[in-house]
Amino acid sequence: MTRKSFDPSVLFLIAIIALVGGVVLAFGIGMRRDAVREALENDRVVNTAFILEELGKPVSTNVFFYYPANQRGAVLYVPSETGLIIKRIERLARLEEIYESAAPDAFVGEIAQLAGTDIPYWVAFDERSFTELVDLLDGIDVFMPNAVDLEASGRRIALPAGSQRLDGAKAWDYATYLDPDESDADLVDRRQKAFQALIRRLGERSAHISADPLFDAVRARMRSNIDEVALRRLLSLIGGFDANLLVTQRIPGVWKVIDGQRMLFPHYDGRIVVDIVRQTLNALARAGSFSVEDKIYVIDILNGTNERGLASKTAEMFQSFGYEVRNVANADSDDLARTVIQDHFGNPEGAVSIGDVIRCTNVETIAGGELLSDSLADFTIVLGKDFNGRYVVD
Repeated sequence: MTRKSFDPSVLFLIAIIALVGGVVLAFGIGMRRDAVREALENDRVVNTAFILEELGKPVSTNVFFYYPANQRGAVLYVPSETGLIIKRIERLARLEEIYESAAPDAFVGEIAQLAGTDIPYWVAFDERSFTELVDLLDGIDVFMPNAVDLEASGRRIALPAGSQRLDGAKAWDYATYLDPDESDADLVDRRQKAFQALIRRLGERSAHISADPLFDAVRARMRSNIDEVALRRLLSLIGGFDANLLVTQRIPGVWKVIDGQRMLFPHYDGRIVVDIVRQTLNALARAGSFSVEDKIYVIDILNGTNERGLASKTAEMFQSFGYEVRNVANADSDDLARTVIQDHFGNPEGAVSIGDVIRCTNVETIAGGELLSDSLADFTIVLGKDFNGRYVVD
């Protein structure tokens, strides 16, 4: 048998392919990192997913939309149980099924598709790194309306009521525990408050964090695809951010059990999530101003039709956009032809912002110095027959 001789040119070819692949990979990473710096230094919103993971799975994911030009931000909470047709695995599944702790890019990419916008950056924490980070920041401040004392995930959760500064271990408990008696809305609210408290504390400590060696210690506990220079810049800019003005948003949908798994299916096949994010980004990009005018508008929603539950569903939608709904009720009439927004305090810009959510331009303002209703809210939305559950149509 004749032995075939080895061709040295094969090694040369392999070396060239490896070299080219490495250059392409390095170029791609460099482009991404340069893009972070460019976004931070120019007039662009920075979108970053902040992920808390436990046992290799995400337990809390908040997408932070931050606009350095006017130092305003918003956050969208994305449940890991969100049910989607995931192209990567070609089937219906919960988002968490494609999460990979070492590389969350695919997971974040699915969230970006759901949101209808690019989310190129992520920061991930496990229990140890989150706990140590909070301790480095000397704790985070939260308000507990009620004391918590329960057994969850094999550990006891004990949190006192009132304003508290939580150390790392308590902060992790606050951000991640599950209470079977807690509503989904309250769970989302608590996890967003945990994120808000972390961002607030990072802002308060930004001057110290920017200096070595504390920055190195903080960075070591923030696993991320953002490089050192851009992360230092981002943390510095957050120092001017008022976390109390952070607009919180959530994904509205219906919970269903499929094949034994509880999933959240976003309303309107997810199109409402795209609307929420689009309006958020447009509002953030209005240099020098913000759609909520430094406050969260309080609204009442009245059902002026005979369609049961219409006001409640609409209230959920407005809450997802970051508005506070004070009251949901029936109007005096169930035969109202046109939807109307009642402006109780003469705020036309606010009325336009409210109207944009449902494409309503029919606004009534204060006449003769008297309120149009007895509401204590900023605006009242009275739904008419021209409202199809999502938009006002002609």
